[in-house]
Amino acid sequence: MAEPTLIAAKTRVRADLLGAEPLHVQGRIDGTVDLAGRLVVEKGGIIVGEIRAEEVVIAGIVAGNVTALHRIELKASARVVGDLVAPSVLVEAGARFRGDLATAASVHDIPALDVDDDGDARPRRAKKRLVLRTKRLVRERSEPL
Repeated sequence: MAEPTLIAAKTRVRADLLGAEPLHVQGRIDGTVDLAGRLVVEKGGIIVGEIRAEEVVIAGIVAGNVTALHRIELKASARVVGDLVAPSVLVEAGARFRGDLATAASVHDIPALDVDDDGDARPRRAKKRLVLRTKRLVRERSEPL
């Protein structure tokens, strides 16, 4: 397994990310993250945008819909505003989550998803309401980047 790419604590990225290697986020990403690998949002890390990955572990803040091919895990320190879609979702005591949750044997079995020919799954959901909740959640964070 390849070494994960790291977005360091004092780093802010404003772009859509597409990759096939694992990614650890300690800083902030404003944009879509689309990985054919594992994504870890560490405590103190922030992602504002949609996430699609094989597996997602969140200990920081995510404001956006999260779709995982295999599993989503919310650690006790996680703060998520957005929909979670995966065959398996684990939420530790103390994690905060606001949104819809959909689980099935496969993301292809979830009717609330648009699945294209490449197998990419995207939740069907209006973004406007999510953007308003996102701005409030990010403002609540105590540490500026």
